[in-house]
Amino acid sequence: MTYQNHITRLSMEIIVKTLKKNITFSQFYPNPIIIHIIHTISHSFTPSAASPLILDFPPRRLARTLLVLFLSRMLTNRAEEWSSEASDSEEENKMEKQLAEVPLGELQKARADGFLSSYRNRRAGENVFGRANKNRPAEISSKVPVKRFKEVIQVPKKVCRDPRFETLCGTFDQDGFRNRYNFLFDENLPAEKNKLQMKMKKLRDPKAKEDLQKNIAWIDNKIKSAPTSSKSVNTQILSEHKKIEREATRNGKMPFYLKKGEIRERKLVQKYNELKSSGKLESFIDKRRKKNATKDHRYMPYRRSDNL
Repeated sequence: MTYQNHITRLSMEIIVKTLKKNITFSQFYPNPIIIHIIHTISHSFTPSAASPLILDFPPRRLARTLLVLFLSRMLTNRAEEWSSEASDSEEENKMEKQLAEVPLGELQKARADGFLSSYRNRRAGENVFGRANKNRPAEISSKVPVKRFKEVIQVPKKVCRDPRFETLCGTFDQDGFRNRYNFLFDENLPAEKNKLQMKMKKLRDPKAKEDLQKNIAWIDNKIKSAPTSSKSVNTQILSEHKKIEREATRNGKMPFYLKKGEIRERKLVQKYNELKSSGKLESFIDKRRKKNATKDHRYMPYRRSDNL
């Protein structure tokens, strides 16, 4: 029996059942997808079938033609699948016959070369991916399913280190830092201050002058905080006193702490010795005497008028 006769016989049985039971085609075959397909096919065959109720009241000829078309399409697809499977099985049988005729020695050589494993992979339907060239990347299938538990390689976190607060970088030696970079306070900053002052004299814009004045004030603050400033002299005096007191405590004596007045006296003694060694002591004393005289002059009484 051919496919056409089989299809017509099935279609006739379905039509007879629908007519006997007095039901519609949609009730007999309630799949909505197939109803939609048959409805679209019916539009192409009958121009007067524009209404969606054509499946509820189909003519016998229309139902038969629709069933024949639908079932023939299904059977042709199935026949194509059978033919492709048959061709694949024929090729496999041919390969098996050829391998059966090959002697045992050649089979062992082929097994050592990896020919049989590649043949088995092809027979199992596995695509063998490789490299066309050693310099090219390997081909991998894009249809590999993703694993449920991925092996995630965590990148090490970047740790930012601040050398000011790290014990690995050592402790900050303020005196050593000042001594190493003392040339900035003695040479560079005063030279920069003179340049800014000369530039400010030539300017006429008040905003630009204000900006330069801020820069000059910043330089003055830096120069005041130089190693030769009063604060650095105080720290120097205290550090020398601490060294002496540490040696005294090792010998069993009690430590002695300097007061602010004693630090001031030692600072004046140190300044006196520096001026004496440099030969500027007399000029410094004259300036100080004139300054004190001007202060005392304010307290002198004014001259009385002659009328009194």
